Amino acid sequence: PWTLSAWVEPQGAKPRMCILSRHEDYYEGQGYAVYLDEGRIRVHYTFRWTDLGMRFQTKAKLAPGRHHVAVTYDGSM
Repeated sequence: PWTLSAWVEPQGAKPRMCILSRHEDYYEGQGYAVYLDEGRIRVHYTFRWTDLGMRFQTKAKLAPGRHHVAVTYDGSM
């Protein structure tokens, strides 16, 4: 289980940006990433880079301004 959090304040017209990420650099490495994608928070979690992972995102877009973004994962799939 883990929790990730960050303060974000999107500015400009960038449709996509990485908020934070960490991936192992080998063929079947694990990792995660949190993105801002078209105003929505998107999370990728990779168990095995070649074929096992999950992705989810918020339905609502972030309103303008500064936001505290937190993601928790309980270890289940």
